[in-house]
Amino acid sequence: MDLNKILEQHEIWIYSCGEDGERANLRGANLSYTNLSCADMSYSDLRDAKLKNADMSVADMRGADMRGASLSNADLECTNLRGASLSNANLRGAYMKGVDLRFAYLRDASLRDTDLKHAVLIEADLRGADLRGADLRWAELERADMRDTDLPESTFIISDEKYFISICRDYICVGYKWHSVSEWRQFSQQDIEKIYNINFLKFYPRLLDIIDFYCGRGDRPKWLKK
Repeated sequence: MDLNKILEQHEIWIYSCGEDGERANLRGANLSYTNLSCADMSYSDLRDAKLKNADMSVADMRGADMRGASLSNADLECTNLRGASLSNANLRGAYMKGVDLRFAYLRDASLRDTDLKHAVLIEADLRGADLRGADLRWAELERADMRDTDLPESTFIISDEKYFISICRDYICVGYKWHSVSEWRQFSQQDIEKIYNINFLKFYPRLLDIIDFYCGRGDRPKWLKK
């Protein structure tokens, strides 16, 4: 991907960013429908940029300043947005499968109807973000700040138990392990020890109580009843 040609086409200038090399000043630029796949746009200024339907898959956008940017329906699959600033950004309908948003700032951002499967949101700031309709299955949400966040229907974040738990539809993550509700209810002792460790067995009945509360009561393994 030749980023310089794209910048020349849109009459966007490049500025020096110290030891990191040259970085683009894309503030307010209209790059909607542009192919930016695999581009190096790390630490660029993208404030208020228009990136509707842009292809930014697998791009390096670490530390980029994207506050107020419009990224509706953009392709951000496997994009590196670690530490990026996306406060008040519009990401509605974006395809964000596998995106890296560790330590990113997404305060008051619109993430409605986004595909965030397998996204990494560890320690991301999601305060006040709108995630209604988003798909968070298999996403990593440990230590993310989700105060006042609008979560999707049938999605719950439980951080005050011994293990971090996220419930998304009929899938549940405990720690870093995702399984369906039916799988959690059918594990053998050997399965649990293999997936976690023997100490997790003590927490397992408590986990089933949580599943019953949020997902409706269901059967429990016969070995647990014994």
